Amino acid sequence: MFYNNSLPDSFEVTNENREDLVAALGEDIEIKDSMGVTLIDNNFLLSDCTLKLESKGVLLVHNLINGSVEWLSNTNVAENDPYYHRLYQQNTPESAPYDSSCFYNNVFIRKNLRSEMAKLIAFAHKQASEQPIDNHISDDNAAYVGLASGQRSYIPANKAGNIFMNDEQEDVKVAIDSSEDGVFLNSNICDYLNEDTSRVIAVGVTPETARDFDTDFLGNHREGISVTAGPFDTKEEYSQRLFRLLF
Repeated sequence: MFYNNSLPDSFEVTNENREDLVAALGEDIEIKDSMGVTLIDNNFLLSDCTLKLESKGVLLVHNLINGSVEWLSNTNVAENDPYYHRLYQQNTPESAPYDSSCFYNNVFIRKNLRSEMAKLIAFAHKQASEQPIDNHISDDNAAYVGLASGQRSYIPANKAGNIFMNDEQEDVKVAIDSSEDGVFLNSNICDYLNEDTSRVIAVGVTPETARDFDTDFLGNHREGISVTAGPFDTKEEYSQRLFRLLF
């Protein structure tokens, strides 16, 4: 679980300090120059800036992401969106899914950012769009979804099974509550999240050797073919204690 990995609550963006602020921005997770497939699964990424993926072959599975995302793709979201900025990379119709990053069974919640943070991320997006194109190496692993017959089917795309929410339109709230009893997720996401909307994801060189991602954040087994997007497989888990604090 990642949260508050960003700039303090109070700051002001100016022409004089914005480059320094971008340099100090920081993300929950940054992946750079990875060789092959890098797995990020069953995480809660809740800071203003959650992900920076500066490498091909990143496999993002069953995460809850409530913040800005920057990644090597030109097929992310609409241009000039300060919530999800990106590094530019030219893709072609012949590109395999792992030429970029693969996003499966995640819950994306578009965060209503602080006004100064939105300004800063918009500037970071402008800077990133001026960066030269990077070339990274990916291996031949492939992604599959589980089928009712017990077989696996190849996924010919780099996004599937994801849920997208907007905290302004749907009034979704996600926060961390730490007390003497432990760490809890204080959220109403279960009011908006439908169960069993995705399929089990498997990754490997062949369908026979592919590994299933069928264990959730709390170690519970994801039963059957139909599973729930995000780190938890059932709504009840969102009201449980996530960690016990030991002092």
